[in-house]
Amino acid sequence: MVMEGCEALPALPDVLVLPGEVVVPSMTWDESRAALEAADCGARQLVAVPGGRLRRGGVATLVEIVQVAHRDVRLVDAQLLGVRRVRIVQVHRGGSFLEVVVSSVPEPDQFPPLEEERLRAVIAACQEEQAELDLDATPAEIIDQLTLLLNPPLSLRMNFKRAILCTPTVEGRLRLLERQVMVGIDPLGHSSERETDVDDEIDGSDEGLPEVVRQAIAREEGLAGDFNESGRSRLIIRYLRELKWEEPPPPQISPPEARHLLDEARRLIDSAHGGHEEAKARILDRVGDWAWERLHDLPPGTVQGMTGILFVGPAGTGKSTLAAIFAAATRRRLERIPMGGIDSVGLAGSDRAFLGSGPGQITRRLAVAATAGFPSSRVALLFDELEKMSRNSAHDPLPVLLALFENSQAGFVDQFLPVPVRTTGLMLLSTANDEGLIPAPLLDRMEIIRVAALTRDEQVAIGRDHTLPRLLRGNESTEQIIHLDPDVIESLVFDFPPSEGMRALEHRLDTVLKRGRRHHMETGRPIRVTVALARAWVGEPVAERHIGFHASSGTPSSRGATLSASSTSTTTNSTARACVCPQPGRGRSSPGGRPARPVHRPRRAPV
Repeated sequence: MVMEGCEALPALPDVLVLPGEVVVPSMTWDESRAALEAADCGARQLVAVPGGRLRRGGVATLVEIVQVAHRDVRLVDAQLLGVRRVRIVQVHRGGSFLEVVVSSVPEPDQFPPLEEERLRAVIAACQEEQAELDLDATPAEIIDQLTLLLNPPLSLRMNFKRAILCTPTVEGRLRLLERQVMVGIDPLGHSSERETDVDDEIDGSDEGLPEVVRQAIAREEGLAGDFNESGRSRLIIRYLRELKWEEPPPPQISPPEARHLLDEARRLIDSAHGGHEEAKARILDRVGDWAWERLHDLPPGTVQGMTGILFVGPAGTGKSTLAAIFAAATRRRLERIPMGGIDSVGLAGSDRAFLGSGPGQITRRLAVAATAGFPSSRVALLFDELEKMSRNSAHDPLPVLLALFENSQAGFVDQFLPVPVRTTGLMLLSTANDEGLIPAPLLDRMEIIRVAALTRDEQVAIGRDHTLPRLLRGNESTEQIIHLDPDVIESLVFDFPPSEGMRALEHRLDTVLKRGRRHHMETGRPIRVTVALARAWVGEPVAERHIGFHASSGTPSSRGATLSASSTSTTTNSTARACVCPQPGRGRSSPGGRPARPVHRPRRAPV
């Protein structure tokens, strides 16, 4: 029995058809031939199911069916016309073929204004396909038409069509189509340039490129016609043309301009970060070396000594911020490479002989900077959390980093590209929480700048002058409705467990602001945040409020044996605990305040 609003139709497995599409599949399976014959004898409609355990398909009308006998095999060629999308409700066997119960998928007749504008932008980007579009159709029909008119690579075409067919909402299909047309990636996230874009890459200009690069591009263009090498050759050509291979020398500056650069760098450092005076002085020293090279017209890296700089310190103390400040002070573009679990393939790429090969992160970051107009001498690479790199012996990233830090002026060898990448003047920055986990050969090639843990007074100053203004930046309405008492930030630091960085305080301030915005939306009134209210909203345990015992008398005291990071190594928990101190001559103490039994150990016989 078929449910109301549903219909039962024969199923044609492993066939993909969109509404408005005409397909001619050849079927040799008895099950497929039986489904076609059942549709030919009935309403001449069947459901094309792409395959797998999909719950969606497309209803197709059987236009023509032709049976061809070839030796001992009877072939059935059918011409199908896609009609509409359906949702598969139930599957059962109807004799020698599969029968499915389907329900129709509702399609809107028009889009909201914002979605309509996005659809017009996609249509405008498809200039070659506009002439064949029926612009009077519904949005769902226009999206299906564009899907059929686009010509992605063969390996991605079926995945793209399957995603468009099985996405239930029209808005979701528009997002997939927008990613394919505007961004150039398929629904699964793989790189997929359109044929016209790839042809433009092959026919691009090689003017201004070195001779060795032009010869490499000529070799890859000869391989671009090969089916197996086409995608890799085009990717190599794209990167060879995006990278900066030559650049004019930086202009020489005068002594007043050098002083202005140092003054500007000092103002930038002081305004962007608080504390860490020693680290700031070391950064200003490096900025001074950079200005000295510009003043005396020296090649990049002549007086700066070591190319790499390593910022070492506890988590949340501002190491990445100091690296960004240094890059901005030297007028470089900062490109970040997270080192968590990365190996040599992730850094230096893989050989083109392997499936899915491509350039490494170093080449990709340099190409992104070159596209924005920054050559290697105006780029700073930040290897974030260097101690967390992979320890895989088969793909150890240490040789790649050693080669880069040792000979950065000579170029970097990417395993995917046929020529070394230009890295002249490249600044290499790194951050780490524990320098003991970094191999010694790599440490010897970097200048170490230690970022000490922040004191509580420094945390209060940074939270008041930098963290809170940054959280309120671009959101003046929050500042108008939420008024913090002057002692709130100090309370959020001193009345809570100590921390070495700023992340804990930033999370607490963010919680207070979020709770205040919600309170304003519920009540419609501004709110004044007091110390007690901030504590209640954050909901963390207050530090240094544990019940202790005096060592001399053993009597309870609220401030007796106070736990702190400076006086004891005991970690404070979220619940209050009694801090019990041993009494003289009574052995160890038990949590209840009573002396524990002494521990008897057998004496070792004298040697």
